[in-house]
Amino acid sequence: MDEDGCNLWINKVWINRSGGLRKDKSLLVWDVFKAHMVDSVKKTLRQENTDTAIIPGGLTSVLQPLDVSINKPFKDTVRGFWNQWMLNGDKTFTKGGNMRAPSLVTVCEWVCDAWQQLDPAIIRKAFLKCGISNALDGTEDDYLWHEPDSVQETSDDSDDDDPLDSDNDFYDDATNTCGFEEWAELFGDSNSDDSTCFEGFE
Repeated sequence: MDEDGCNLWINKVWINRSGGLRKDKSLLVWDVFKAHMVDSVKKTLRQENTDTAIIPGGLTSVLQPLDVSINKPFKDTVRGFWNQWMLNGDKTFTKGGNMRAPSLVTVCEWVCDAWQQLDPAIIRKAFLKCGISNALDGTEDDYLWHEPDSVQETSDDSDDDDPLDSDNDFYDDATNTCGFEEWAELFGDSNSDDSTCFEGFE
């Protein structure tokens, strides 16, 4: 992701949300990634009648709905797809007998399907827990102190080495991107006869 990617996301995804085409007044909450704060992105969002709120560094585990409630059930589902693929999926092998990693298309399908299976109630509760969508009259302020209702709504902070986390060593902190070499290290190079087996999610 970079400045161009942010503007592309705004034009292809953000403006197509419910109310986006009418340019309804909206709030977009995101982190301190540099591309979120460049002038071109701010200008594009202003044109879409969107205010932004920046989550300060170090507070994503408290104020980022994804970290607070959503990542855990989402990644559990992706891992389930991986396990099923390992057991029953169609696989190809190199001349040396090594199993090739799942294709990028397959992994993207897992991500899309996992998102579709996520309970919308978890998402709504995550925004309440982070104090983003609470009623302005104060009647929902106590939700900030509620414990998660289920294991699915717990934070994923203990999963520090998960390859799906965007802040692990495989990502470039400056650009928040995963390059080809990092992808190959995570999943293997499916086009290479020398590729090694992807060990799976720990």
